[in-house]
Amino acid sequence: RSALYKQGKYLEAKNIFDGLVRVLSSNQNLPENDREVLSDAYYKMGLCYEKLNNTAEALANFSSAIELSPYDADPYYHRSLIYSQMNQPQQALNDLSSAIRHNPDYTEAYFDRAGINFLSGKFQEALADCERGLAIEPLSPHFYIVRAMTYELLGRYKESIADCNMALKTFTDEDRNEITMLYAVRGRSYAVALEFGMALLDFNKLIQLTPRNGMAYFYRGVVYANMEVLDKAIADFKKGLELKPGEPNIRDSLIQAEKELKAGDLQKKLQKKLLQPHLRQAA
Repeated sequence: RSALYKQGKYLEAKNIFDGLVRVLSSNQNLPENDREVLSDAYYKMGLCYEKLNNTAEALANFSSAIELSPYDADPYYHRSLIYSQMNQPQQALNDLSSAIRHNPDYTEAYFDRAGINFLSGKFQEALADCERGLAIEPLSPHFYIVRAMTYELLGRYKESIADCNMALKTFTDEDRNEITMLYAVRGRSYAVALEFGMALLDFNKLIQLTPRNGMAYFYRGVVYANMEVLDKAIADFKKGLELKPGEPNIRDSLIQAEKELKAGDLQKKLQKKLLQPHLRQAA
């Protein structure tokens, strides 16, 4: 049965577990050992349905496994994944907390709970879950990512940068999504901390990795605008709008940069006019 699952033959494995469930559940006076077997069969059938993208059946089977074996952490964890797919974050949080209660070293549960807490704006709870996860797996880069993003939103930019640095040491070139996210977070943190040179390096890398990412050009444009390099800022904002049409932050930044550039040109012309009489007198 497990061999079929490991081979990716989820439908065949599900049918075998279904047969086992039918046999065992027909016994009204099931011995304790067989109850554990039945619970495991429900759980594994839930895993098969999860792989087959049948959320309703996966949810039902994980729930049956929990009812028979309420102290097993794994069914709670996998049911939380189904609740997340169904956009029910509170139910997912409840199950993740149950999984952690029954297995305090369940790092995947800590990570997922940290992610939900982060997306829900519960930043202190997200930080606490990252701390617990890192206490178990000190080199886990994914906890550093969530904690870096949380620190960024809390305005703790130096700590955000430090966590990005830690994560980047661990990921390889194959971890493209994670690396691009880290460059974005670290670049924004550098920018807000007024370390514009470091921010530009990160946004250049971000654009190199994701050349169709309109927000990457926006981030770099903001840095150029703060450095008063308005021609480059305008070019980046225009590229960002080309890739992400209608994005209000990019559009508004472009309008503002163009106004500032025009005002600067007028100021230069005015200064030139004021200076010309003095130059003629000096001549």
